Amino acid sequence: MCKNNNIGIIIIDSISMLIRICNLSKYYAHIILNTLFLDNQPYRLKMQQKIAKTLENMSKEYSLSIIVTNHMTNKYFDDQKKKDQFANVVTGKKNLEPSLGLSWNSLICERLILKREKDLKADSEALNTISVTNSFGEVAFFKVIYS
Repeated sequence: MCKNNNIGIIIIDSISMLIRICNLSKYYAHIILNTLFLDNQPYRLKMQQKIAKTLENMSKEYSLSIIVTNHMTNKYFDDQKKKDQFANVVTGKKNLEPSLGLSWNSLICERLILKREKDLKADSEALNTISVTNSFGEVAFFKVIYS
């Protein structure tokens, strides 16, 4: 299908919303996964694993790049150890965490974090900064400059 139509990339915006919508109704999840889970957490993890595996198989079968977005949400942590896991995305007093948490993070190959920062040299103009984190935890930062 994709090879004949010259499709090279699929973008899904937002994977977290898809999972949350399916998470609202166990009936729909039963149809999608062909199994029913009584506990919400194992069900959500199983759904994430099923979606990730399906996307991986499509990528290999059709030689596609697949990009999915997982929005960030504000989290307030009582436990300092948990806060340190997301230290690279702390902004002021708000702690940002990927909406699907660490379970989705363990299922993906590469991760891009897009965030807006203020640059003191640019008179408080907001600049787009991209940090790319690979599966080994190595981070590279890029600034997007408009001309």
